[in-house]
Amino acid sequence: EGKKPKMVDNLRAVLTRAGFAEPELKVLRGIISSLDRFSPAMPRGDGSPGDDPRRLPAARGRAADKES
Repeated sequence: EGKKPKMVDNLRAVLTRAGFAEPELKVLRGIISSLDRFSPAMPRGDGSPGDDPRRLPAARGRAADKES
């Protein structure tokens, strides 16, 4: 719970400026990744994000395509 006020402040600072610094881009990528990874159908704590079939490594995905 202690992280929430700081996170809100960080997001507000990031989204109210025109340019983005590298650390701010990393924060946004992390937030978007978290939103993509966890949904109401697969909430946080409902298994590892690594179990998500949408998250296959590119090399494994291409190898699977060649085998079929």
